[in-house]
Amino acid sequence: MFAAVISLGSAPPAARATSVDRLEEAINPYDQADVSGSWESDHARIVQTLTWNTAESHREDVPHVCAETGRVIAAWVRLDNREDLLGELAASEQSTDPMLVLAAYERWGEQCVEHLLGDFSFVIHDPAQRTVFAARDPLGVRPLYYHAADDVVICSTTAAVFHVIDGLALTPSEEWIAAFAMMNSKSHTETPWPQVRKLAGGHRVTFAPGQPPVPIRYHAFRDDPPVAFTRDETWVRRYRTVLEEAVRCRLRTTFKLGSETSGGIDSSTCVGFAAELWDGPLEDVHTFGFLHAEDEADFILETSKLHGLVNNHIHPPTVERDFAGLRERTLTVLGHPAEHGNGPGHDPFYVECGEHGVRTLLSGFGGDEVVTNPGELLARELIDRRKFGLLYANLHGRRVLKPLRFVRALQRHRRGSTMDSPLMSTGRSNLQHLALRSDVLERHHLVERYVAGFRFDEGYRTINEFALDNRLNAAFVPTRLETCTLMAQSRGVEYRWPLLDVRLVQQYLSTPAIEKKRRGFGRYLHRRALTGAVPPSVQWKESKYMGSPLVERSRESIADEVADLLPGLHHRVADVIDRDRLLELAQGEPSFALRRHVRSLALLNEWLHRYHPTC
Repeated sequence: MFAAVISLGSAPPAARATSVDRLEEAINPYDQADVSGSWESDHARIVQTLTWNTAESHREDVPHVCAETGRVIAAWVRLDNREDLLGELAASEQSTDPMLVLAAYERWGEQCVEHLLGDFSFVIHDPAQRTVFAARDPLGVRPLYYHAADDVVICSTTAAVFHVIDGLALTPSEEWIAAFAMMNSKSHTETPWPQVRKLAGGHRVTFAPGQPPVPIRYHAFRDDPPVAFTRDETWVRRYRTVLEEAVRCRLRTTFKLGSETSGGIDSSTCVGFAAELWDGPLEDVHTFGFLHAEDEADFILETSKLHGLVNNHIHPPTVERDFAGLRERTLTVLGHPAEHGNGPGHDPFYVECGEHGVRTLLSGFGGDEVVTNPGELLARELIDRRKFGLLYANLHGRRVLKPLRFVRALQRHRRGSTMDSPLMSTGRSNLQHLALRSDVLERHHLVERYVAGFRFDEGYRTINEFALDNRLNAAFVPTRLETCTLMAQSRGVEYRWPLLDVRLVQQYLSTPAIEKKRRGFGRYLHRRALTGAVPPSVQWKESKYMGSPLVERSRESIADEVADLLPGLHHRVADVIDRDRLLELAQGEPSFALRRHVRSLALLNEWLHRYHPTC
């Protein structure tokens, strides 16, 4: 974690008056880091903290200063291609990851990021040239926020820093507030304040005197699968090789290892391969899961039983939680309400990780987005290539009904969507349970933006096109990564996502579509690559259904929550809601959408009263 306040001009920034202690407290609010340090000059103040995990991290300087060039790097980084970089840069085996990043910058300049593999967010300050170079990993695992004005640059791995910067007046955005109330504020670049932006994943930017910062995309996945209409096991072997490496490189730690598990194919992949590839005692591997459905525990434990994992921590649905304390912690760590619930929602896992000496937590998130997506658009690809016989052969179910299913497939996929109608109905229904003022919705085009999120695969003609544009390009992916990364880090835990490894994603995209679905089985490429690592009951499970829910959704009235909220409503929340409509909705049936809406308003209210009481 780091924060930097740097003047690119001739005068020191007024914000430099912000003390090192205040900056450090913002990035290390719960003393979770093992070491902290700072670097200062007349024009800059850089603060960094570090939580040890890998062997080389124990040797890191915070921040690191190059003795030859005077350049300073503050980095939150784990490199997965260390060996390659050590050879290319002729660097010492004792080099830390930030040292390798700085050496890569000195060798290749701004193009250095194209040579880096792993999760990272960093800034490199060159005092002699008065420049700052910043970059973020391709998927956006590690956050990077910045403010740039009047030749002053402020960068940080958490937006919480901007609340302690002297002389920086943050104005909450009406658009963001209203969008958050609709659960639709996620963005690659926007934040709750116009004055602060995020650097999008896969982008780099240079801040120089008198020049506006222009982020540049340095990474893009290739959509380059060969055309093939017969399956070849060579593709499965290639995919499995990359999958194993995607997990193996994320097992580097001097502490115990953890993995989330839900019993589904994505998390079970992480558990299974981690158990196979872990070179320490298996009792040092822990799994963590929530129990939501009646059959979930059985599926969670199947993979652990296969590999002899005994430390499985499964939380019952009735687990007690301090929600008020968790909201407080979330605001402290993020600086604003969480835009994705998994970060704070998985806090019980982070707490247990600390109790058991676990500092690395694997997650299967991201699989559905690319490498384990169902591949439903294979039918559309076959239709477009006029491979009707192959489409017919690829249909599953009773033979007598195949002709009817074939006709329906032609109609559905020629229309251009497999799921549009039900999802669009859900989206439009949700809008009826929101109490936002019509002029606010119109001013920021929020209804159009909201409905667009329910179009799903409408207009996409290939599996890859859908994965690249609708999934990887969707803002919820980096938002979940950022939120989970920061919340786990506040407990001293590092999240790692093997199924979002850039090499694995590219291998999938470069594989022919025919490998990705077969008859009733989506995720077909990934399933075949799991043999031996995941039990067949999980590997070939046809759906995500885990049995009946163990806890029914609350049907209690929401009127009391609304009555408690309205008297102390912050004026910025009051300005975007239709109070009469909210009271009317509160008297009716409490839908899931309405509950989320009211709780989002409550979170906004708490945040604004804490950080912007008079704004």
